[in-house]
Amino acid sequence: MLLAFSVVYALFYLMDPIGGVQYFFIYLTFPVTLYLWGKYIAYRLELSDFTMAFIVIGLVFSSIGMISILLNIMSDGLGQSSRDIPYFWAETSRNATNMAVLFVFNMCIPAYLMTNDKRLSLLQKGILGLLFFISLLCVIRLGSRSQLAILMFTFVIGLVYLFPRQRIKQNVGLLLALLALSGVIYKNVSFDLNANWLAAFESRLKSSKNTVANAGNRSERWEVSLQNLVDKPLGWGLEDIGHAHNLWLDTARVGSLISAFLLLIYTVWALLNLKKAVFLRKKSLSINVVMICFFLALYLSFMVEPIIDSSFTFFTAFCLFNGVILIYRKKISESKKEQELVHTDTENISEIVP
Repeated sequence: MLLAFSVVYALFYLMDPIGGVQYFFIYLTFPVTLYLWGKYIAYRLELSDFTMAFIVIGLVFSSIGMISILLNIMSDGLGQSSRDIPYFWAETSRNATNMAVLFVFNMCIPAYLMTNDKRLSLLQKGILGLLFFISLLCVIRLGSRSQLAILMFTFVIGLVYLFPRQRIKQNVGLLLALLALSGVIYKNVSFDLNANWLAAFESRLKSSKNTVANAGNRSERWEVSLQNLVDKPLGWGLEDIGHAHNLWLDTARVGSLISAFLLLIYTVWALLNLKKAVFLRKKSLSINVVMICFFLALYLSFMVEPIIDSSFTFFTAFCLFNGVILIYRKKISESKKEQELVHTDTENISEIVP
């Protein structure tokens, strides 16, 4: 299905290769290649390594953006109103939305740390906490409300998933730690819009056109794009309404209703793939929280950003994770079968030997 989507989308893109003919080959080959690469990576991992593999892939994904924004902050500080920042090797500024997408997976780190994974040392937890703090600084510098929303949603979903599955003592300890952290932040951080560190957010939060009610001025784009699905099923140009800021609608704009339908089937399959992986090992809280939060962050981004047009590497990361999760499922199933065989053999021996 992913290959069918790639072929259809690439062929429709070739009819008007606005970004260059080279993207035809990128759209045609990269999604399936990253999906297969994810499977290859997963085959080489032990079951105990999957949680950290997700986190490391997310950190690698954000590394270039993190370095670029940190250098910008060190140079000019957080109090800059301009949101667009160039990569550290270039002079041309990169759109803030496209840059912010790089930090999507890092916004899931707090949810993972809440699981108190026993396999992590105190030093490793400290390093992950520091990397999250740096990522949060980068998101604030970009003025990205979407990433802050993803942080909030993944954190809350992580809590909702963990609370019924942990002992009362663990839940009380977690709540006390969260209350203490909230108190420290409340006493030491100013949330006044005029605060220097909120300079990138100030104009956006005060704008009457960019509100939560209209999804940051996206609702009109969605309405026009949905109408175009009926009126222009073979695609339409940017002159109609610009980017739809939605993965499936922007796919239909470039690659027709056919490719959007194929992509919809693939993204639904990805959710089913995730569900099966989570239910196979219900007691593995760390990996389950990471997978759930990663995919929640992915789909929230898909809903509000023009992913394939502007952040194609983000979509290929989604394909890679699907490959990883599929092999993770297979390894769990094989492990369970081996345990059942051992259990059966033990029972047979106990019947023979009194």
